[in-house]
Formats: sequence, C-alpha cells, structure tokens
Amino acid sequence: MNRANDIKRTMEGNRTICVLIVSIALLFGSCGYKTDLNPPEPRRIERVAGLRSEIKCSGIQLEWSPVLFDTRGDLLSEPASYLVLRKRGEPVKTDTTVSENSDKNQLAEHESDDTESDESQPMDFVSDDDLALEINSEDYEPDTAVSAGEPDESEIPAIPPEYAFSLVAIVPGQPVSLTTPDLEQKTVEWEDTGVPNGPVLGDIPRRFRRPRGFPPDSNTDEGLIPGYVYSYSVVAIDSNYITSLPSPLENAAWVIIPGPPENFESNVELNQVQLSWTPPSVDCKENPMETDIKRYEVFRSEETEPEQFKKVLTVSNFDNLAGNDTNIAMDTIYYYQIRAVIEPSVPGQFSEAITVDTVNIFPPEPPVQLSGAVRPGGVFLNWRFEGEADIAGYRIYRKHSDQPEYDLLNPTVLVTGRMYVDDTVESGQTYTYRVTAVDRSVNRNESPPGNSWTVTVR
Repeated sequence: MNRANDIKRTMEGNRTICVLIVSIALLFGSCGYKTDLNPPEPRRIERVAGLRSEIKCSGIQLEWSPVLFDTRGDLLSEPASYLVLRKRGEPVKTDTTVSENSDKNQLAEHESDDTESDESQPMDFVSDDDLALEINSEDYEPDTAVSAGEPDESEIPAIPPEYAFSLVAIVPGQPVSLTTPDLEQKTVEWEDTGVPNGPVLGDIPRRFRRPRGFPPDSNTDEGLIPGYVYSYSVVAIDSNYITSLPSPLENAAWVIIPGPPENFESNVELNQVQLSWTPPSVDCKENPMETDIKRYEVFRSEETEPEQFKKVLTVSNFDNLAGNDTNIAMDTIYYYQIRAVIEPSVPGQFSEAITVDTVNIFPPEPPVQLSGAVRPGGVFLNWRFEGEADIAGYRIYRKHSDQPEYDLLNPTVLVTGRMYVDDTVESGQTYTYRVTAVDRSVNRNESPPGNSWTVTVR
C-alpha cells in the first residue's frame, strides 16, 4: 500500500514538472523568444558602387569605387579583383539619352531549378530579387575549389549573342589605405577597347552562380560595334573567390565621337569672356566629320586648379558659334576647353585648353552732376556716381582761372564718399573742379573726368 502511494506521488510530481516546463516554454514563446536560431546570411563582398562610363576614341572607359569591405563590415584582407561583364543591346536611339545609370536594370541570376528557358526570347532585365551572382554554398565544400573549366551545357540557355553577358575583363585591385585623405576620390579604371578574344577567367575558381547567358569559354569573340548600346556590370571577388552582387548596370552608346572643335578663340571685355569657334572637321579617327552636332559644351577652370574643369556654357544655336561667359572675376587667369556633343548625348574630344587672362584694363564710368557751394570752411563739393560697384574711391582735381593744368588735391588717399571739402581756397580766386573715379582692379583704372564746376570765392 505504501509502495502504491509513493508511485502515485511520484507521478503527480512529474506531472507538475511537465506543466511547469510547458508553461515556461509558452511564456518565453509569447515574449518573442525562439528555440530555433535562423542561419546567418552567407558572407558576401560589398557591391561595387559608382560605376560610370565615358566614351573615348579608343573605347569605353569605365570607372568605379574600390570595394574595401564585406557585407558584415569586415575589412578585406587583400584588395578585391573585379569581373567586368558586358552585353550588346539595341542600336543607338537618337531621341533618348542612354548613358544614364539604371538601378533597375541588372544582370539576371541563373535559376538553379529545372525549369526550361524560352530560348526563342531574348533575356529581359529583371529586378534585384531575381538576380545576383550569389554564393552557392550548397554546391561546394568550404575547402574545395570549383574548377573554371567548361560548364554544363544545361546551365547556359541558348540566347542570341547580342543579349548575352560576356566576361570581358578581370581587373586586379590595388591596395588602398583607409587613412588616405582623398580616399573618396580613388577609383578603379578599365577601358574596353573592343579587342576580340578578351581575357578569360583563367584558374580562378567559380564559387558563384552563373548569370543567364554567361559564355562557356568566358571570352569575347567580337569587338565593339559602332552604333550599339553596351551594358556593363562589375562584380567584386576577393582572394577566397567570394563574390558580390553585380553592380547596377551602366549603359553606354558606342559611337565614333567627334574630334575637337577648331579655331577656339577668346576676347576679354569688362566682366565677361567672349568665346568663338568653328565646328570639328574630322572625327576622333581623323575621318571627315559626318555626324550632326547636337550642342557644344564649354568648360572652365581657374588658375589654381587647371585640371578641375567645370561646364559653364551650353550652346545649341549654330547660327553664331559663340558664347559669353559672364560669371567671371576680373584680374583672374582662366583655362577654357570646348567639345561637341552628338546624339544621344555623347560628347566628343576636348579642344586644347586656351588661357584667358582677364586683366582689367577698362576704366570705370565718370562721376556725374558735380556741384558745390562756398561755405565758411571752404568750398564744399558733391557728385553722383552711376557706374559699376567696384569703385575704390575718387580723385579731386582743381585749377585757378589762370592755371593751364589741373592739380590733384588728394594724391595719396582716395576720397571714399561722394563729398569733399576744399579748405585751401583763397578769397577773390576763381576755381574750376572735376572728379574722376578709380576702380579696385590691379591696375587701379581711372575714369575720364566728369563734368567741371567753376566757383569764385568771395
């Protein structure tokens, strides 16, 4: 009997413990605690940013910001390398600008399922959620490199060549110090000259999914064809062959650009530089210029920074190939360059820089309405000035009635107001006065005299 009671008490105690465990579990669950931890996101290299293009005579110049960190914020142990992918798109359209970046247009990720591709349709651009060169952690062991040999044919849908991305370059990274003052200005550069049989991936293992249309041999078999839009994306890859997401696409229209405008000349007037030129007679390859010019762009730099040219004028009126830069400072040295722009907003080559010294040799306007009065303290003069505002002061001139030339009454200090008292006059004498204005330029240009005023002191 005692044994049965002991067993009963033990079972009731165990039941109580189970109820407590379940209650605690429910309590923690209601507070947001979970017993299963989500697996961490796979490590990835930061995405390439700042991809931009410039059309040159030799090819398409690409620039982008170097990748220094992974997505977990850790500094890369070695400089990242970069895989440059390119595809040829539609012919150049002359009514739209195609050189702008498009964040929505991206490389498409090859899906790992067994769904058949529609081989008769070109690849459409897809959203960020559907694309990436992602780390395919399920397809390889951590310590096993995947060969860069021939991919399985099933991985690559048969896509027309003009819609397929090709690996056209592997650009090695360069060490960049985080303490470099101009770190934000550091860029990675590569120029696509369109040389056939471009660089191959070589022995770099591929630990990422191939994008749709990735070429089997990782070669380009043709050069750049004038008149087409080319799309580029750059993927960063570290020393462990871990890749980034592809950068946003940069679209560039490949055309033969104009040569520099000719007979670029300047003329300095007060507070403006007058510029004139003639159209380019040849393109950048020295062939006769056949493409119509859309507009001209004039760039300017100051003497202290001759390499930092900024656009100051856009001219699209071809009846008179000239323009005036009115946003200048006199007594300053400027450098000017000009280029022609063709459709679709593709700039040509710059002219040689011309140097313009805006030394101020232009006298100001003279004072007007000079008048005065005789007072006990002398002759009081006053006048008005209606010219430009950069006046440093005034000079006062006086002569006797029998004197052939005027004397300067204030040879050392300019009069800064528009009133002057001549306390050196004598009774019974007749005096004639006139006033000139002096500007603030380096030359201290003096205006012609204004009207004269004559008075007899009684």
